[in-house]
Amino acid sequence: MRAPCLDIAEILIAESFATVLGTDIFVADEPDNPVKCITIYDTGGYEPDYNYTYDRPTVQVKMREQKGKYPELYVKALAIRDKLLTKQGYITVANDTKYIGIWIQSDIFFLGNNQNNQPEIVINFRLHRTDK
Repeated sequence: MRAPCLDIAEILIAESFATVLGTDIFVADEPDNPVKCITIYDTGGYEPDYNYTYDRPTVQVKMREQKGKYPELYVKALAIRDKLLTKQGYITVANDTKYIGIWIQSDIFFLGNNQNNQPEIVINFRLHRTDK
């Protein structure tokens, strides 16, 4: 299996929340540009459950928007949250990893504005996945 942040990025691209990895959606490294972007981080997780042969990683989805566009950013965050929560029994296209479930670990959290006065939001998710 590959890093969970890559699978979540692929899901968000497939659902039209982003277009191309490295253009408007990123993994593990948020660039200064573009201003409007999504970055996904692997954030550890829980010990694997070997009785059920699945891993339980966690990821954080971080979103940034243009200055003054917090309301639009919040609406997008809601849509991403709701879309990921419907992915029970989902199998990723690239590597046949089956997601048994995706659960929200913390709801939409406003980080504030960054040094460029751009609003930033994060959502944390708990994943159950297997390659079996």
